[in-house]
Amino acid sequence: MISSTPHCASPSYRIEVSGSLSPFEQLWPVTGALGDARCYPFQCADVLRVWCETIGRARNVEPFFVAAFGAANEPVFLLPLGIYNSNGTRVVRFLDGGVSDYNAPVVFSAAANLTRRDMQALWDSLREQLAPVDLILLEKMPEYVHDIRNPLADFATHSHGEDCHAVTLNGSWDEFASRHMPSLRDSQRRRRKLDKLGTVRFAIARTENERQRFFAAMVCMKRKRFADTSAHDIFADPGYLEYYTEMTRALGPGGTVQLSALLLNDRILAADWGFVSGNRFYDLMPGYQSGEWRSYSPGRLLTEWMTEQCLEQGMEAFDYGIGDEPYKFRYCNSRISLQDACVPETVKGAIYGKMLLLQSAAKSLLRETKVGGMLKAARRRIREIKPSQPPTGGYAPAMAALICSATLVADAV
Repeated sequence: MISSTPHCASPSYRIEVSGSLSPFEQLWPVTGALGDARCYPFQCADVLRVWCETIGRARNVEPFFVAAFGAANEPVFLLPLGIYNSNGTRVVRFLDGGVSDYNAPVVFSAAANLTRRDMQALWDSLREQLAPVDLILLEKMPEYVHDIRNPLADFATHSHGEDCHAVTLNGSWDEFASRHMPSLRDSQRRRRKLDKLGTVRFAIARTENERQRFFAAMVCMKRKRFADTSAHDIFADPGYLEYYTEMTRALGPGGTVQLSALLLNDRILAADWGFVSGNRFYDLMPGYQSGEWRSYSPGRLLTEWMTEQCLEQGMEAFDYGIGDEPYKFRYCNSRISLQDACVPETVKGAIYGKMLLLQSAAKSLLRETKVGGMLKAARRRIREIKPSQPPTGGYAPAMAALICSATLVADAV
């Protein structure tokens, strides 16, 4: 499938490709030891191993790992990719599947010297080593990997449609809150109301029991939220709950995966799952109790407390992740644009790529609209139909098929 023989991309660079991480273990950074590599936690070796053993295995992804070297054998970049089989269409993508907010290579200092011509030669060399594919689809790529430009940025063909948002942490908490916490006074009022009901406590999980308890609460809250909003339940997809469970077990004790909670009389009202990487906190899975507790804004209270903790611990940024929800524009002062590269290799790949682009455009147009909400609700009802309870009536099957087709535009790719 993949050649492990080094290929010379140009007089200055060469590239190696492997079906496993093993040949590059000494180079590939892990979350607790980044060395001089610049990367996002989603592309660290320990995260990728969990991904391959859970989501990758469940989706039958063929992973492959790329290393580029300079003339003096110095590492230039590392790239984790995979071949996905999408209804018979072979697509090269990042090892993601919806759990990564940023997709990019792991880059080293030498990557800053890469020219567009160098990168094109390296990419052509990589394609020569792969079995035939129909489409190359590289999504959610930032222009920079921290302080070094992303070598894949020149291949981008269009905007991803959603960006990431973050806030820079500096100064004292009072100074920071006055600038970046627009709802702080309202939060203080809601906190006082909550205090009247019992003992309020914020906590970061420090023991295995706490991690498991906070994690279970977060999953339960997120699944309820998915159901209430007719959103897709990511935890129902094969391998996804296992991914988050194993990530918590493997990377929780060292602090890379951080679980936090807001408790009232020991009842969890909000729980959060995120990454600590370098000087940045990535807030990835916030959950909160709704219903009678909604008026207390437990999710907001927990997020603001976590932000204060990050500031006091000397972190430089609190990353709210991907998505252009209105509240992020109120809290954040940094918007990280994301780009996609959609490069067909065959006619089949070109058709599939066009379909994905149309689907993404339709999803963006319908987001936060009544029509979009109706389609999501219809999709959920159709998914809940049991085989033993088929639709009845002459027009029901046709209507079900029509709704199923229409709701494709509301699904994530």
